[in-house]
Amino acid sequence: MLEVYGTCPFPNPGPAPVAGEILSAAARWTEAAGFRGLLIFTDNRSVDPWAVAQFLIEQSERVVPLVAVQPMYLHPFAAARMVSTIAKLHGRRIDLNFVAGSYAPDFRALGDRLDHDQRYDRLVEYGRIVLDLLEPGQRVESDGLHYTVADTMLLPLLPEKLRPRVFVAGNSEPAARTAKALDGVRLMYPNPTREYVADTATVLNGAGMRIGVIARDSAAEAWAVARRRYPPGESVKKARQPGRPQVDAEWHRTISALSEAPEPVTDIYWLHPFRTTAEFCPFLVGSHSEVAEVLARYLRLGISTLILSAPFEKADYAHASVAIRAAQDLVS
Repeated sequence: MLEVYGTCPFPNPGPAPVAGEILSAAARWTEAAGFRGLLIFTDNRSVDPWAVAQFLIEQSERVVPLVAVQPMYLHPFAAARMVSTIAKLHGRRIDLNFVAGSYAPDFRALGDRLDHDQRYDRLVEYGRIVLDLLEPGQRVESDGLHYTVADTMLLPLLPEKLRPRVFVAGNSEPAARTAKALDGVRLMYPNPTREYVADTATVLNGAGMRIGVIARDSAAEAWAVARRRYPPGESVKKARQPGRPQVDAEWHRTISALSEAPEPVTDIYWLHPFRTTAEFCPFLVGSHSEVAEVLARYLRLGISTLILSAPFEKADYAHASVAIRAAQDLVS
């Protein structure tokens, strides 16, 4: 079954109480669309994702926070305890998105000197401790390169029905190995479907993908919304931030290369928001049926989870839900 999450409008939604109001609205829109939950990012400039998760649970009846868990910020025992504590207090689930991080200035700022592949090695060790601690009554022993725990058991115990879904973010081979080691869903940023030829199509089998969707009743209406939000006149050259080459994620390099190509006028797979650094994922723009057809191709390639970009208004998720249901009908 396809699972769909939205994305919290962070890291910079505005000053309090505006930030809380925006988050609360996103939770309502997510529930109204029938999506499972909301992805919560983390980096050196964002608010604490666990505090956001707590807030979302208090503001909703069913939204599942999908928390980005970065080893640089939190010991694995503390991360596992946050999951079990929220379950104990609210009877609600937290899903986990294990991330290695990719922005070099963030690592330098906190004295973390591991390279790309080493960060994924650490993430395997980290994630294994977290997940083992969440096994009810299990005593965990680990003497690794980065973490040591000895005869450690987590209390309060996590009920089996509230065990988290596990994701690992990244398009690279180390990310794929980490997802396999943690028995998690690999979360990727997709190329256009035409880029997945027969010998590479299996990379999406069982994976999740993060993508923006701007769907409306007609293509003209969808493109009017898209161009109002991300004006075509914005200077791409000006938006090329000096820090951008300091992102060492494979997905970022791949999407960056694709975005350098001349932009078709109305290609449903749209990279203009990425080119101007207004967003950091591809978009699908078009009528419900046009977007549904492209989404259906991804589903046929094996995509099991969709993570949509943050909404601007309730209509974004409402219309995306229409396109997603139509895509599921096409592949059923």
